[in-house]
Amino acid sequence: MTQVTRPNLDWISLEESCELLGVSRPTFDKRRKELRLKETQWRGRLWFSRRQLAERLLPCEPVNLSSSVELVESSRSRVSQIKRKNHIYDLRSLRSIDSFGVVCLLCTLISEKEKISIIHGDSSVCRLLGSVGFFSELVKLRADILGLSRTPTLGSWIDPAILQPLTSVTYKGSERQAVVELQKSLGIQGFTSEMGNYVGWLIGELADNALTHGKATCYTITQRIDTSMRRLVIGLGDRGLGIPNTLKANPKYSSLSDRQALLTAFLPYVSGWGDEYKRGKGLTDVVKILAGNRGHMRVESGGLALQMDFRSEAKIEFVSPMTRSCGTRYSLVLEDQGFREVSRSEAASYITEAMGRIFEQNEQKEQKKTKNSARSKKPKERA
Repeated sequence: MTQVTRPNLDWISLEESCELLGVSRPTFDKRRKELRLKETQWRGRLWFSRRQLAERLLPCEPVNLSSSVELVESSRSRVSQIKRKNHIYDLRSLRSIDSFGVVCLLCTLISEKEKISIIHGDSSVCRLLGSVGFFSELVKLRADILGLSRTPTLGSWIDPAILQPLTSVTYKGSERQAVVELQKSLGIQGFTSEMGNYVGWLIGELADNALTHGKATCYTITQRIDTSMRRLVIGLGDRGLGIPNTLKANPKYSSLSDRQALLTAFLPYVSGWGDEYKRGKGLTDVVKILAGNRGHMRVESGGLALQMDFRSEAKIEFVSPMTRSCGTRYSLVLEDQGFREVSRSEAASYITEAMGRIFEQNEQKEQKKTKNSARSKKPKERA
């Protein structure tokens, strides 16, 4: 995207101002006179202050403040709930966010096809986003972003729960340094080397999947979520091709529905590549680690969300996604409590059972729907 040259970062052009507010040139001319907006002539064009537009032409409080949004793995909130008209995202509506929410929000914003604008305040969530490098990464990826005010200045403050700030893995092998630094941080926080090794393996495997199969940069951030226990959540995602699309590139799986493809991808030796490459063990091993740790995971891809919970008994089900943007996102929750050895066949049995149950229920629903439809169309007999 072409970088626009401006008088300074606070100024946007007349055309950008109209686009931002979703109004015509005559309407904007009328409003700018009524509100006495500042303007400057530079290089033959009119420029207006972003900050003044935010203060005078947009409300100061979020539209949905009464129903604040929580972008955390355990909530039912959606990124779309903070989106206002004209592609404006109001971060002041966010009550809380975890590492999974950070990745979902970033992937949504950088995947937007239209120009976007951001409104932020001085809330704890905005400060957290600034401190982990969210805003700087966003601006780097979206040169066309029309921020309504400058990025918060947060100094060196960072939430102590963040064990690894937002990190981008752009090429194969670059995840190793990120893993080494994270493992060092885990050791300082009192996590065992066993935990560090498993966490490092998960990030390395899923980052490699993003680069190899998704054809996209991988973003990861790790956070401690329980001060009394050594429990953490890994947020990891990309804006690539997505698991269903990748798997169905293999003719062997091309006829599967997206839901079937997403579940099937976690079976051993299943891959978007041909059988001769002998790939397809990585996602099964992710299930092994989670089951052995009694952890839980959420994966979003292809507009779908799948939750796998091994805290008591294995529970695998489809849920509503936090965002339907392209690519794949994970939330992996582990506790430093030891890891039981789980075989690939045991991991596969959890997936197979879920497939039988979920798709049998879907088939029963479709049959019932068909019967009801046929019944409603049947002509009534005369008395």
